[in-house]
Amino acid sequence: MQIEKQVAEAYKVQAMDIQSPEEVDARIIHQYENHIRNKRGMPMRPAKKRTIQLILIGLLVLMISAFTVQYFVKIGDDRYSIENTVSKYENYNPETASVIRAQLEQVKSQLSVGESAIVYSKEMGEIVLKSLQMPYAEVVSNPYVYTDYVTWQDKLNSQLSEFKLPVVLEGDLLFEGGVEERPYGGLIMSEHFPIVDKLHEEVNQMGKDVAWQKFDQDMEKFPVFTTLYRDGHQDVIKVSMEIIKQKMKFVGVVDGTQEKVTVNGQEALYSASDKFLYSETNEYQSLTWVETLEDKSVVYSVGSSGKQITKEKLVAIAESMK
Repeated sequence: MQIEKQVAEAYKVQAMDIQSPEEVDARIIHQYENHIRNKRGMPMRPAKKRTIQLILIGLLVLMISAFTVQYFVKIGDDRYSIENTVSKYENYNPETASVIRAQLEQVKSQLSVGESAIVYSKEMGEIVLKSLQMPYAEVVSNPYVYTDYVTWQDKLNSQLSEFKLPVVLEGDLLFEGGVEERPYGGLIMSEHFPIVDKLHEEVNQMGKDVAWQKFDQDMEKFPVFTTLYRDGHQDVIKVSMEIIKQKMKFVGVVDGTQEKVTVNGQEALYSASDKFLYSETNEYQSLTWVETLEDKSVVYSVGSSGKQITKEKLVAIAESMK
């Protein structure tokens, strides 16, 4: 079997395992079927429910065109879990990634505070798996930044009274701001597929270098809050808190190290990669764990692309979050 077919088959297996919020399943399936039907101009056989659920999760993990599966790692519980297949990306191109980052920054510079945009370019088309018939694009935003620590704490407390932040120590870890978005990237929901199709057409058929369009991100379904810090080496450290109110499973394909560690007595996932699109260094290390509350799950992560960051430093920061 050709390597691209192997990738496609492996990805389908992952897709079948994703669990999305039950109350939006029917709406997403209906929207996706209508979207494909209108695009093709022909009737379509009803899509399998669990396959469509992959679209809800979004394309936060880039699918590079050739990889070999190495191993599988999972953390979480029956309510919410993260399952990563660790694979070797053969075709990641740092130069292409640098061009994409510059394109995203250029679009961001044209957004007002609080605005978001979906972006597509020919370079983005080069970096994803060609055999995946997915509506791929990137999300960039210009969020409002909370710069007062007390105000940001109040914001988090209004969403989750049990929220946790690292201990802030002068000269070691300094608060720089807080934003209501993911550390990197964003989600493209089914209602945004027509926008992505339009951007693909502008690039692939009309010859644009970069095509983009503003859109409204619905952060209420998956609220995320990211706190920004800077350490003594001037490396930026991002601490995120995502509130999950539904039972679901996140399945991803990643490159790099995936290692289970213990943080304050519970299981966490340490990740390290040198093929990370959103980092100027192409490197990123993170620590992720899931805390289960009575009526929700909270996914915490501590991450940085800093050259001086170590696994031990991330663990120490995470363990100060009590």
